[in-house]
Amino acid sequence: MNRLNKLPIAKPARGNQNGGVNEGTVLYRQSLSAFGFLGPDSDLSHAIAIFDWPATPLGAIEDWSAELRTAVGLIMGSDYAMAIWWGPELVLIHNAPYQREVLGERGASFGRCFDDVWGDVAHFVRPQFDAVMTSGAGESHTDVRVEFVRDGAAVETFWNYSITPVVGSNGSILGLFNDARETTATVQHERANALVIALDEQLLNAPSIDALIDAGLTLIGQGLNAERTGFGEIDLASRSLDIRRCWSTGAMPDITGRYPLGTFGHISGELAAGKPVLIEDNRTDPRTAEPATIAMYEQIGLRSGIVIPIIDRGQYAGGVFVQTSSPRRWLAHEVGLAEAASRRLWQALVRARGEIALRESEQRYRLIFEQADDIIFTADIDQRITDANTAGATALGLEREARIGRSIADFVSPADLAQTTAMLRHK
Repeated sequence: MNRLNKLPIAKPARGNQNGGVNEGTVLYRQSLSAFGFLGPDSDLSHAIAIFDWPATPLGAIEDWSAELRTAVGLIMGSDYAMAIWWGPELVLIHNAPYQREVLGERGASFGRCFDDVWGDVAHFVRPQFDAVMTSGAGESHTDVRVEFVRDGAAVETFWNYSITPVVGSNGSILGLFNDARETTATVQHERANALVIALDEQLLNAPSIDALIDAGLTLIGQGLNAERTGFGEIDLASRSLDIRRCWSTGAMPDITGRYPLGTFGHISGELAAGKPVLIEDNRTDPRTAEPATIAMYEQIGLRSGIVIPIIDRGQYAGGVFVQTSSPRRWLAHEVGLAEAASRRLWQALVRARGEIALRESEQRYRLIFEQADDIIFTADIDQRITDANTAGATALGLEREARIGRSIADFVSPADLAQTTAMLRHK
């Protein structure tokens, strides 16, 4: 047995007022020096050195096997998030990056067993660890979706991680080496890009206004894993909200129709100011907790949602909503994604409406132009004819094609030409 750790261990104390180091700290560091495999002197290495390991399946730290010491030394000297899960009980020893980047608010968890540390995700991660312990074949996983508790609420995260067996001299699996890195930001960015690209393609090729809105709402709903999305416009004259279109997975009813402003709670003021409204649970949110509002939400199957306001030329014009039938904590990247998608949908809608209005205007112009009994020419700044109506062709005895490109001077008196010239040059 290694007797180097038989010195009494005292917790480190701060230096004295003169900058010296007291006797307790010296004694502590002497005991820690027996465990060089714990890596550089740090708060974590101190904590591991004085931990009550005999109370765990690993036993006293001075009796740890060479394989365990080597594995621990490997992770403690790394700036990558790494952990060792040792023995059939999968007892955890981790380094500082793993504590900071993976464990987070769970804090230092060395000496605890897997199910105690990761009980909220054990249902699908533990079988992977068990499979490696049994087979001896390592596994690696990329961008795996993991929902676990952060800040008291379940959140969606994504991870790259590997599970590698630590093999003893006799070929038995002694434990597992585990490294992990969160990829949530990357996955969210890729999701956002994919949604924006799909939106642009669908919105550009939509054959009608309703098809355009439907395509946008479908992609937004699917991209945010929602149960219902919708688009509504504000009629300020009647102080009402006209929900024009809805998309649903089928779990929530279609709620298209006209509603007085305020039907969905005290949120109009925030929306008119251009602020997204997040409701995690309408039963507890003070803006929607009135009995009448709760009853209305129950009727339409609504429990939680995001509303993204549409501000057009400084006016509250409408909004896009994303909803679920159960309470949900909406994350910042989800709100950002909803905002970006809603802006694109509105821009596409404004563009499509403008194109329709232009086509209708051109059709009205063409109808008037062709049916007029008077001679009508259109001309460029140089007074060369660019078009002429049927009445003009009849009066002049020339086909339309024979007049285009000729000067107006060929068909009007010098006095009339002087008048049109003066009109064109007038500022």
